[in-house]
Amino acid sequence: MSNSNSTSLPTYTELADTIVSLREENMQLKARLKEWEARWGKESHNSSKPPSTDNPYTKAKVITA
Repeated sequence: MSNSNSTSLPTYTELADTIVSLREENMQLKARLKEWEARWGKESHNSSKPPSTDNPYTKAKVITA
């Protein structure tokens, strides 16, 4: 007895292909996130940006040697 409204389950190959695709996409997104974090983490003390572009609400880190 078959139900015409039921959907078929994906095959092992289809699932494996989906996993490979998702892993590739995940690696690409991680690389993009790393670029954005590096770009947005810059302030005047660690880039060529002028101090006037620094966020006035974050406290500047004091570097002691």
